[in-house]
Amino acid sequence: MNLAELKKLKNNILPKIIFPEGDDERIIAAAKIIQGKKIAQPVLVSGKDIPGVNTINPSTVADLDTLTQELIQITGFSPEVSQKIVLHPLYFSALALKLGYVDSLIAGCVFTSGEVIAIAKQIIGLKKEISVPSSFFLMDIPNYQGGEQGKLIFADASVNIDPTPEEL
Repeated sequence: MNLAELKKLKNNILPKIIFPEGDDERIIAAAKIIQGKKIAQPVLVSGKDIPGVNTINPSTVADLDTLTQELIQITGFSPEVSQKIVLHPLYFSALALKLGYVDSLIAGCVFTSGEVIAIAKQIIGLKKEISVPSSFFLMDIPNYQGGEQGKLIFADASVNIDPTPEEL
């Protein structure tokens, strides 16, 4: 798949979600569920073609120039450095989101919260009224009596250890 194909994915009613950790078995399984239930159109960034799910491999995409130029503009890196960085799944995904090829990005299964936030902040940025990024993850624990039928939300305290009331 190339960037033009990514932009034109069928069924434009459903949002396109890019997963930079597309080689992880948990992500592949989740993407298949998301696609099967028609929740969204998952796009896995992967070094291999995964049957039944849209995949994109940055190293084989012929039309990377747009992403590379955007990275140069954001960072001021040289074209040579930018061409290498844009192949990194997290940078590739963040740039695809920034330029509107996808509607959302989900990561943090393989990459740390710090990596995801740092790259997203650098490439996508924060809204003007937001000064501190935050993250959370969802847990579904079968047979657990707590939460909402075993479903819990954990805020990542490592991002902002002592938030003010305004930051919360």
